[in-house]
Amino acid sequence: TNLNNYLIIDVRSRQDYLNGHIETAKNIPNNELLNYLLSNNAGSYSKIVIVSSNGQASAYYTSLLRLYGLNNVYTLNFGMAYWNIDFAQEWLQKINTSSGISIYNNNNYTKGSFTDLPIVFEPGGDITSLAKHRISFLIERGFVNKVDDIDETIIGSVMYFICYGSFDLYYSPSRNGPGHPPDAILYRERIDLRSTNFLQTLPTAKDILIYDYSGQYSAAVTAYLRVLGYNANSFLFGACQLFYSRMIEYMSPYAFIPERINNFPYITEN
Repeated sequence: TNLNNYLIIDVRSRQDYLNGHIETAKNIPNNELLNYLLSNNAGSYSKIVIVSSNGQASAYYTSLLRLYGLNNVYTLNFGMAYWNIDFAQEWLQKINTSSGISIYNNNNYTKGSFTDLPIVFEPGGDITSLAKHRISFLIERGFVNKVDDIDETIIGSVMYFICYGSFDLYYSPSRNGPGHPPDAILYRERIDLRSTNFLQTLPTAKDILIYDYSGQYSAAVTAYLRVLGYNANSFLFGACQLFYSRMIEYMSPYAFIPERINNFPYITEN
C-alpha cells in the first residue's frame, strides 16, 4: 500500500511511541488530536489512521472523529499488537476463557422499556455546534472508564450489560452450552442501537457495560453512546477474554490470532 497520502497518528504515550512506532507516524496525544487534524487539512489525506496499543482506544477516537465529520479516519485493527509481536504482550495475556463460564447460559434476556433520551447539558447553539462541542470534550477527556475485569455473577445487577454483536456471539453453537454471562442482553451490531430501533431501551440512570468480540466495536459504540449522554463503558478485549476458545472456533475473523501478527518493521527514533 502506498502510504504517501496517509496520515498515521499514534495516540499512545510518548514513552510507548519512543519504544517503537510505525515509520512516519506522528505522536499526538488525545487532548491535542482534534485541533491537530483541523489545523492540518485533514480532508486532504486519502486516509487518516489512528494507532493505539491494542486497537481499542483508536477505535474509540475514530468513532468520535467520524461523528465529528472526518469521514476519512480509520482505526488500525488490533493496533500495534498486530503490527509486530514486540507490542503484542498485552493482547497475548488477555486472550482467555473466563473461570466464570460455568454459569453462562442461552437465555434471551429482555431489553429495557422505552425511555426518554438522556439530557445533555451543553452551551447554547445549533444542534451541530452542540454535538461538535460534546465530541471535542470526549476526545480531550480520553478513553476513560473502561472495564478490564468483571464478576459475571453480579455484573448484571450493577450495570446494564450488553452483548453487542451477532447471534453467534450471544448464543452457544448448540444452544445448550455456555452462551453468555447472566443478564447479558443482545443488541445486534449496526442494527439495534439505531434511534429508529432499540436505542431508547437503554437506561439513562444506570451505567451501561458493552462487550463485543474484541473490545474494538464496543469502544466505538461506547463513544457513540457517550455523545448522546449515556453512561456507557467498554469491556476491554471483549469475548476474547470471556470465551476465547469459542471465538477461535466459530468467530475467528473477529478474534485476536497470534499467527496473524504481521511483524512489520518499526522505528524507535523520535
